[in-house]
Amino acid sequence: MMTGRATSILQLAVIVCFVSCAAQAASIVYPQIVVGGGYETVLTITNSGSSTLILHPIVKQRAGESFPVKANGILIGDYENWTIPRGATFPYVLTGDEVARPGYLILEPVEGPGEEQIATSIFFRSVSAGRVIDLVASYPAQAMKKAVFPVDRSAFADTGIALLPTDSPNILGPLRFTLLDQAGAKVQEVELGYSGHTPLMVAEIFEQIPTPFLGSVVIECPRDFYLLVLRLEVAGDSIQLTGVPPGRREPVLASPIRRLPFRVTDAEYSTVLDRIVAVSSDPHRLYLLEPVSGTEKHIDLSGAPYCVSVSPDGRYAAVGHKKSLSYVNLEQATVEKEIPVTAEPADVVLAGNGYAYIFPGVYVTGELHCVQISTGTETLTSETPPMVGSGGKVHPGGNSLYFVADRQYVGKYNITSGTASRLYWQHGSPSASLGDDLWISRDGTRIFMQTGAVLSSSDVREQDLKTISELGAGITHLSEAESGGILVLIPGRKQWSDDLHDDEIHVLDAKSLDFQQRRRFPSFLPDRDIRSHGKFVFVNKDTTRVFVILQADELSGLFSDFGILVLDRATLEITTL
Repeated sequence: MMTGRATSILQLAVIVCFVSCAAQAASIVYPQIVVGGGYETVLTITNSGSSTLILHPIVKQRAGESFPVKANGILIGDYENWTIPRGATFPYVLTGDEVARPGYLILEPVEGPGEEQIATSIFFRSVSAGRVIDLVASYPAQAMKKAVFPVDRSAFADTGIALLPTDSPNILGPLRFTLLDQAGAKVQEVELGYSGHTPLMVAEIFEQIPTPFLGSVVIECPRDFYLLVLRLEVAGDSIQLTGVPPGRREPVLASPIRRLPFRVTDAEYSTVLDRIVAVSSDPHRLYLLEPVSGTEKHIDLSGAPYCVSVSPDGRYAAVGHKKSLSYVNLEQATVEKEIPVTAEPADVVLAGNGYAYIFPGVYVTGELHCVQISTGTETLTSETPPMVGSGGKVHPGGNSLYFVADRQYVGKYNITSGTASRLYWQHGSPSASLGDDLWISRDGTRIFMQTGAVLSSSDVREQDLKTISELGAGITHLSEAESGGILVLIPGRKQWSDDLHDDEIHVLDAKSLDFQQRRRFPSFLPDRDIRSHGKFVFVNKDTTRVFVILQADELSGLFSDFGILVLDRATLEITTL
């Protein structure tokens, strides 16, 4: 029998490419690599697409710990990216130190073509012996709960498998293995449980498998798993390993979430253009997104954006950078001006009066930065509360700016002359936070605080900033439809001690604030249970669609962790992308 020898080979040689074929950019997963102690893993990537491919490599050991791995002599770090130009083929030789260590490699697409335009080959070699074991016929694989594969067993050939959980906890079980003979009759059925990456020979699973044997094996598990099948044939000192793609016994799931090739720093909506306006720090860009069709334009920025604000007419945007401000023409998709400023922004508000207002992101005592767009003149408004952690919104009337500061002050500026002048501000409850953002109703009569408090808005001081209602939850983000009389919001914490329920969307009547609908967001990936957290929500111009920018739970380990979900406004049903 060749079981013991073949198993040891399998433990070192299970390095065939697994491609998790989700919609849009898909992760490429190598369930096992071996480096160090005289072993190398050689990976070759071909980008046959028409755009540059950027991949983020993540190298871990079986329990999720990092370990030192070099690619072409350069240590793979947390912020390392691999860039393959269009049409190019790049090799990556993965090496370690003097100790042989197994692990796994995940390549998270950052930017570039889909998986159908990415080709990979991978093999393992022993440097000290000068011998190469080449695992040919690498194949794409899906996470699955049920699979079948053929078994051809003889005195010189056997079949081995490698199982890998798709997520944490790294437990597979109970796994049901069913052995079928050549005619499809059941020979044996066993139920086993494993944890982490597990290489096995078929004979280690079934006690009753004879030699020779021709038949098949069906694997079923309540949790998703990756499966690699290898046929091993031994003749003297020669070893031949061939990948055998397993058959998937369930339909491939399409993701309702369109993954974005960038991470969203901030976002607003232009109703006149019917586009999401989002900014990202890697790369430094402003994006105009049309979620229904999936089309996008981008505008390169000179530096990392901290925040973005769209003008009331929806045709311009102001982007806050460290010590500068970009003024963007959204219709022409160009940066019209870059204005130097003295502030490092926490928030920026672009009003319709030719000014942008910057709330500083570092602790200062009472300074709002007022920037005249046409001249670039910056004026500081003092006699206000501490501005750290501040945010604000222009009142729909255009003459005032409401703000929240330091999580405990809320107030109002007059901006009719451009440079803001303080009208008044007040302290919130000494025992409760006000949050660090606010939203104003389209009719200008109500202010929604991040904690769920609803305040009045009025030109009469005695009637302004009075608590008039309370929502049932805090607010992560809120939008009001231009027509239809509804508010859509992503819940947040009312106070820091509360549970966060940002994995669902709520619809309220805009006038009465009565609750109407709720929907929980789907898993971020269709073949893994990954919680989706809502970050921004918008309603399109004709109030037929709701757009939600989502982020995958940080425990997922995804590098490309932002996406867009499109919902039907009337039913909150998912719209097919």
